[in-house]
Amino acid sequence: MDYSRFNYVAQPEDKLDPALLIPKIGPYDVFATRWGYTPIPSAKTPEEERQQLNLWAREQAATPWLRFDAPKAEGGDFGENGEAVGDADAVTATDLGVRNLKRVMNMLPAVVPQDGKDDQLLERLYFGVWQQWAREMGHVVALVGSYEVQNKHNDQPGAIATPVSRDRQQRAMKFLAEQALTTPQWLLDATVVERLRASDASRPLSQIQRSLLRQLLAPARTQRLMAQEAQLGAKAYRLEDLFADLRRNVFAELGGGAAIPAARRTLQRSYVDTLAARIAIAGLMQDDGEASVRAELVELKGAIGAGATRGDRARRIHLQGLNDVIAKALDPRGATQANPVAALLRVMGHNAQDGAAAHACWPGHEHPLGRELH
Repeated sequence: MDYSRFNYVAQPEDKLDPALLIPKIGPYDVFATRWGYTPIPSAKTPEEERQQLNLWAREQAATPWLRFDAPKAEGGDFGENGEAVGDADAVTATDLGVRNLKRVMNMLPAVVPQDGKDDQLLERLYFGVWQQWAREMGHVVALVGSYEVQNKHNDQPGAIATPVSRDRQQRAMKFLAEQALTTPQWLLDATVVERLRASDASRPLSQIQRSLLRQLLAPARTQRLMAQEAQLGAKAYRLEDLFADLRRNVFAELGGGAAIPAARRTLQRSYVDTLAARIAIAGLMQDDGEASVRAELVELKGAIGAGATRGDRARRIHLQGLNDVIAKALDPRGATQANPVAALLRVMGHNAQDGAAAHACWPGHEHPLGRELH
């Protein structure tokens, strides 16, 4: 079905009727219903029906929003995002969505109860903002190592899957660096955070950033990046480009002796842990990206080692700890001691502790974070 929870790209200056913000029956719903149920009185046989059905199906060629999931995409079609508005340009759509989430955050302090009630509503709304932010960031992640896929009949010319251009993938990574890999201070409004349990204030950020890194570094995505480089050569956004962009933004503090805040230390540890997990699963699955992952860890180890000699004690022991993790990951003697199954689950975005999260479509049942943050 043509499904999105609400129109999160609309802006106040658009002056839309609020009734239009909640989606109703959409173009794809009408298209699919017509294809599946419209009588074809002129057809006397199933084969005659097929001719008309094929004519209707070909409307998808000129109208992308009538297309459905493509089996040949194997998870690499950026247009298959759930609950996406404007997925033809996920960066622009997500930028508009973030503007609206910032407006929601500005409204939340007014929700703080004044009549003796608890803060449950505030918590649900706050974690709902985090969940929507994570969902929209995921729409941008989907562009990296992705394809524009169109199902085609045998007599339709052209490729079924076309790689997303280098420029579009670079733009997606720049957006993620600015919005997701940089601590979003607007989501940590003290007026709201002070009403939460102490452990809840930083949990959503670390969980979401960890999930985004796992998505970006998942074996399937890195393999697609390598396939795109083989196909397009210098015109492709390469796996090496992804590593360079991530390293530059995740470890922006390495160049000097500046203090590394706690949220940034957690992000950096998540990046190193995700790369280390890729090494640990090398014996469980064919992973053409393993050599590149090892090279990234080696290069990162050198940069971290140089940076660990400067700055305050918290910075030094953090970076020294990261170097220890990298050294163990690269040491073949430590590989036999690792739990490869646990590593596989981690790199695919799962964790035993994550299972405690609610499996609800919307936060607020067992825990307001909901499973989508993991």
